[in-house]
Amino acid sequence: MSRKAFIVIIAVILAFFGAIGWYFISGDKSGTNSGNTDVDSSNPFPFGQGPASNGNANTGSGDQTGDASSGGTIDLSGNQTGPARLRRISTVPTAGAVAFDVGSSTIIRYVERATGHVIETGSDSSSSDQISNITIPKIREALWATNGQNVVLRYLKDNEGTIRTFLGRISTTTKTIEGTFLADDIENIAVLGSRIFYLDESMSGAQGYRANIDGTGKTGVFNSSFGDWKATWASNSVLLFARPSAGMQGSAYILDMSTGAMVPTIDRIPGLQGLLSSDEAFMLYTGANGNSMGTAVYDVKKAVKRDLDIGTIIDKCVWSKKEKTVVYCAIPKSPAAASYPDDWYKGKVAFADSLWKIDAVTGETTDILDPELEAGISMDIVNPSLDQGENVIVFTDKNDLTVWRLNLK
Repeated sequence: MSRKAFIVIIAVILAFFGAIGWYFISGDKSGTNSGNTDVDSSNPFPFGQGPASNGNANTGSGDQTGDASSGGTIDLSGNQTGPARLRRISTVPTAGAVAFDVGSSTIIRYVERATGHVIETGSDSSSSDQISNITIPKIREALWATNGQNVVLRYLKDNEGTIRTFLGRISTTTKTIEGTFLADDIENIAVLGSRIFYLDESMSGAQGYRANIDGTGKTGVFNSSFGDWKATWASNSVLLFARPSAGMQGSAYILDMSTGAMVPTIDRIPGLQGLLSSDEAFMLYTGANGNSMGTAVYDVKKAVKRDLDIGTIIDKCVWSKKEKTVVYCAIPKSPAAASYPDDWYKGKVAFADSLWKIDAVTGETTDILDPELEAGISMDIVNPSLDQGENVIVFTDKNDLTVWRLNLK
């Protein structure tokens, strides 16, 4: 065999085995990888959608779960059938949110914690609009009027530690917030509808004032030689209780905003916190129970209480206005032994919550949402609120301060 023929044969053999090697290294690029479980990184709201390769939302139990980005519910065949039951509203930390109704639509607004910008979105919309360009850095708390137009912004002034309280009204045409400041260092303020109640504390005690949410109509309704009060508001009364701590037995009083009369309710409860129903007939209250939490309902007229077989913190609850005896609460599923509510406020413990509907008369409890089952994440739910029609409930996840919406209808 000639040298030239030998070289040709060797080249053919090398090309043959090279082609085989390339095939096995590169794989079949046109085929489908059925084992792919990667989530599409272009989608910031992947919850409930399953793997990006097939789009199925099968939870394994036959339940439908929501597509939090598009606002559609994905059935087991991958078809979009309607608004998602659970949807994440914000991707950044927030200071407070509100849901309110405009005609047949439900609008959600929230304040970005870092900038103070106000963002608006529809309850079932995947788009959002910035409706305020005024930058107020490091907002700690945003308390909303029912109409979604007025908001109380709370933040620290520079590095002084001074608490500023701004009563603002949003102008969607100029994208500004106009308003007025209350006195500095107001420790506690409660909002109901278009009214506020706040406590101005000094070395001599505390003075309580009611006013319109724009600051007009200020009237003194409460005086106390003792400071460090907390307040929640319902109808024409404010519920007052001492700043809760597991190491202190607390008492709660109903303050009539018209007469200034104080009616005692529950006392000698460690870590006591309370929340009146919309018609002031019932008071939900929580407190420390050893190294855990206890929850009960107090019938204001009958002066009797009903212990509930749950434990939570009052920041996780909101009363219905349409169903007078119903309260919605986030309930920790397996809370660690701790000093409550102190350790939770300090961030030493966090919860994995479910959302429950509770009837104050019958004591019946209904589990309406488990975020771990529905969205695949754990949530420490705080500050729930309802729109006027009570079609949706909006709440914040304390873990990252994002806002979520749950359809109730």
